[in-house]
Amino acid sequence: MNDELRLKIEEYLGGIMSTSEATLFEQEMARNSELKEEVILQKQINHHLRDDKLNAEIPENEYTRRIRTYVKSDEAAHIKQVLKGVEKDYKERVKKPRRKNLMVAAILIGALLLSGIGYWYTSQATPQELYASYYSTNDLPSVIQRGDKDSKLAKGAVAFQENNFELALNYFSEYIESTSELDPFVYIYIGVINMEQGNIASANMALDNAIDSNTLDSSRGLWFKALTYLKAGDTENAGLFLKKLVESTTNFNYSKAKDLLEKL
Repeated sequence: MNDELRLKIEEYLGGIMSTSEATLFEQEMARNSELKEEVILQKQINHHLRDDKLNAEIPENEYTRRIRTYVKSDEAAHIKQVLKGVEKDYKERVKKPRRKNLMVAAILIGALLLSGIGYWYTSQATPQELYASYYSTNDLPSVIQRGDKDSKLAKGAVAFQENNFELALNYFSEYIESTSELDPFVYIYIGVINMEQGNIASANMALDNAIDSNTLDSSRGLWFKALTYLKAGDTENAGLFLKKLVESTTNFNYSKAKDLLEKL
């Protein structure tokens, strides 16, 4: 994340943006899941640094528990004191021309904190922790068409969203048997369900069908196959599929795959 984007996030969270700027930024977050994750993470860090209660939006998982542990460390405590000094200086010097300089200083210190978290986290993260950090249902394809709520595929997708995996599998199986024009994305859902249930062989078989479909977005199957191996603790095979993803910038989750590959 570059300094310009970090500045925008801090301005948004600090209430410095105008109403129209904030609206445009929120629209961008709605379109960009990675930006939304960055905003939520920075919001969490800000809460920690100001001793506020944790935001309810922040999920409780191994990744966020490690962040909470880090911000309580001596290193983070020192950065916290520096941030408080910047905030105090800002309050004492409220002249508008100095506002941006002080904000940039706070952002640079925040960047240092994020770098510390990144180094501390990735140096200790297990494959399962990396999986928990990178797996997101937002990466799943949409298979429900407008006006199509009663098909087996649509019902399967709804059951999946409700975490009723057995029912979802039943609907998906019935869908595969009943259609001659198969949506290959159904195999990604089947693969993810088996991945969540620990059925790695079945997950890989389904995801292979998605990869072999030769659709424009078949590389999405590569991403979930890498995550499947990661969840199973097989970093070698996870790395192989991540390397296939980073062969082209047009592949699904190219940036995330590149980042994850560096952490293995």
